[in-house]
Amino acid sequence: MQIEKNDRNSTALSQYQSQIETAALIRTSEDILTLTRQMQELWLFGQLKTLDASDIQGRIDGDAKEVAEMLAILVDGSQEDNTIKVEN
Repeated sequence: MQIEKNDRNSTALSQYQSQIETAALIRTSEDILTLTRQMQELWLFGQLKTLDASDIQGRIDGDAKEVAEMLAILVDGSQEDNTIKVEN
């Protein structure tokens, strides 16, 4: 049977280790809170890009399609005007 010694040195060492681990845990928690706060500020002021690449590509493709349709309408309209002028 093994009997544990609870002398002052081992108790002090155990308490010191607990204090060190607690301080490290608190420091890590503060770092996480700081990171969260910075991300919130970036998100609020629009500097944090939260869209996926597929969402961005989808928006770009949609805008390009609209521009292409507008150009096609303009080109068709100008060609009709030219044909009418030639016929007269």
